[in-house]
Amino acid sequence: MRNPVVLLTLLVSAGAFPTKDIPELNALEKPDIEHIEKDIRTVSYIQNFKTIMSDYVKMQYNNLTVTDMEVVKETLDMFLQNFAEDLHNVIVKGEKEIVEEINDGIPNSTFDDVKKCIKNELPDVNEEMADQVVYKLRKNLLKTRNILDGVIRKSKVDDGFNSGS
Repeated sequence: MRNPVVLLTLLVSAGAFPTKDIPELNALEKPDIEHIEKDIRTVSYIQNFKTIMSDYVKMQYNNLTVTDMEVVKETLDMFLQNFAEDLHNVIVKGEKEIVEEINDGIPNSTFDDVKKCIKNELPDVNEEMADQVVYKLRKNLLKTRNILDGVIRKSKVDDGFNSGS
């Protein structure tokens, strides 16, 4: 009978020991938690753009074949991966690229709003980093949109061919 009581006593004392009094644990936990929170914000931010691109395809053309939808899915996954890598390179590694004009047909004011959102949602991002993120985003969006537009055009041509038009 003594063994279960001793075991129970050890469990209660171990569970009740205040870990906040151990500086080593506090030093490890806070940066780890902040890093995880930052990663979650970044991933959700990137996922939001993937959803926007997916909605763009659905809005432009909803009669895509299964094969076309696979290409769309792969293209959006590529966008997600490329933008995530670019975000990491800008935010974590501090990489910079010369910002050039991108003729994507989207008003610069749209990306001014995006830049404000980036600075609000990713508080560690300064003005220069936000410019870099917007530039990388714009490049990735244009590249992805061009691929998706090609899929849509091809599908429309194929649909017209198959319907005998």
